[in-house]
Amino acid sequence: MKTISIQPADREPDGQDLPRYLDFLICRLMKSGIGGIEADRTLSHDGKVDFVFTGHRTGASEVIGSIPEVLFRPLLARFGPRCGADGMLYAGHTLFACEHECEGCKRFHRFSLFICNEPTMGVWLRLYLYCIDGVWPMRQEARL
Repeated sequence: MKTISIQPADREPDGQDLPRYLDFLICRLMKSGIGGIEADRTLSHDGKVDFVFTGHRTGASEVIGSIPEVLFRPLLARFGPRCGADGMLYAGHTLFACEHECEGCKRFHRFSLFICNEPTMGVWLRLYLYCIDGVWPMRQEARL
């Protein structure tokens, strides 16, 4: 599993700054906790594609960012290589990790990324935070 480092991004960057947008999505997911971010071009509105976070514990969803539809495919093409899958420009799955603070300690946060960037099949992204080493899914109280 590839370990990547990211630049902290508390606020959603301008859609033109695609490398910072990738870091924003990963940071936002690490801060939000176990769950996933999904985006799908077929659900675009007003020329924008929304990134929707759904939490594992509550199942509640919220829009955490939006990007102009014309920049969505270029963003997806950068996501795979940024996360350690150099050949993943159009479709695929990869696992990667980032180190980030959790409960006062630096811990590895493990992700699963699925991308389809082929217009004949669909243009979407699924990014899941599925494990925080030493916290989830190991400890019982984390499952509540």
